[in-house]
Amino acid sequence: MWWGDVFKALQVVAAAALWRSTMKPSGALAGCIVPAVAQTTTYYIVRNPTTRHCRIISQRPVSHTETIVGPNGVVYKTHTEATNAMRAVKVCHED
Repeated sequence: MWWGDVFKALQVVAAAALWRSTMKPSGALAGCIVPAVAQTTTYYIVRNPTTRHCRIISQRPVSHTETIVGPNGVVYKTHTEATNAMRAVKVCHED
């Protein structure tokens, strides 16, 4: 009876050691990958209502002085895509 308890305790210790040796490295790897995926750049076309000039920015505008223009406030994935879209936006060419 006593040897059975020792054997069970050894199994628990071995299982815990196996978990630590496999889960910690995979957690560290996931910690490196997730921020890289989350750092995608987005571009917005914004217009200043006082100067009536449009520009492309890489962060969503937080001030109320500039408004996002374009079809339904579209978010662009590349700067080139935003540049081409800005050429088509009518309010960016009004003076």
